[in-house]
Formats: sequence, structure tokens, C-alpha cells
Amino acid sequence: MKAGKGTGYLDALPDMVAAVRFAEKNFADGKLIVWGSSYSAALVIKVAAEHADLIDGVSSFSPGEYFRGKLSVADAAAKVKCPVFITSAKSEAGSWQGIFGKLSEDTRRSFVPETKGNHGSRALWDKFKDSSAYWEAVTAFLQQFHKQE
Repeated sequence: MKAGKGTGYLDALPDMVAAVRFAEKNFADGKLIVWGSSYSAALVIKVAAEHADLIDGVSSFSPGEYFRGKLSVADAAAKVKCPVFITSAKSEAGSWQGIFGKLSEDTRRSFVPETKGNHGSRALWDKFKDSSAYWEAVTAFLQQFHKQE
């Protein structure tokens, strides 16, 4: 790349942290939830583990140990203090159980569809017949952050 910056999955971490800091400073009015899909679903867990002061919750669609030994998402999950929601396609559920198991039982929630489902946040696209089940699960998770007026 022209700027000499890395383009691997882990190279996105500093940008994600910068985006969270920017959102917290300029837009957050209440709770700040980070949301990731696929490899970024794993990275938001890492960000939450290292920046608990900024993050109130995590929504993670299809996380996994994508980083070939350079980062253990399960180890990061063990350090997360905020509520976390994890989901994926049905066939992927086994790939994130080790991560889920490291999260606090009091704050973790998950959804595994009865149908085949879809990878990542695309599971929410209304073109998929089972998207409403995903929406119901993630909405129930997000309700805990709703401001009480």
C-alpha cells in the first residue's frame, strides 16, 4: 500500500479503537455498543477487553479465532466486563463456543438459529427468511441499554 500501512485483519485494531474514541467523544449520548461482523466480530471483543472505559456492550456476529495464533479472542473474552451478544450461522456456532465460554455468565447472551442462518451481520438482511429471528435476538440484547426517560 502507498502509505506503508498493513492491511491484515489485526491491522484494523488501531482504526477500530480510534473510531470508538471518536464516536464516544463526538456522538455517544448514553451507552456505546461496538458491533462487529466476521473478523471484526472477533476484534470488537479484543477492543472491549482493552478499553472497558469506553465500551458498554458488544454485539458480535460470527466471531472466531481468525488470527492464526497472533491473538487469542478467547483470552480477550475472559477480560471483557460488559454485556456481550454473540450469534452466527448455525454451522459456525462451534467456532465461537470457546470465546463465549470465557465471557462472564452474568453478561453473555447468544443466539443460534434453528435454520441454516448466515455468516456475519448479513444475517439481518430482510432478504433472508430467518432474519426476523436474528433481529428479535439482537433487539432483546440491545434493550438493556435503552435509556429510561
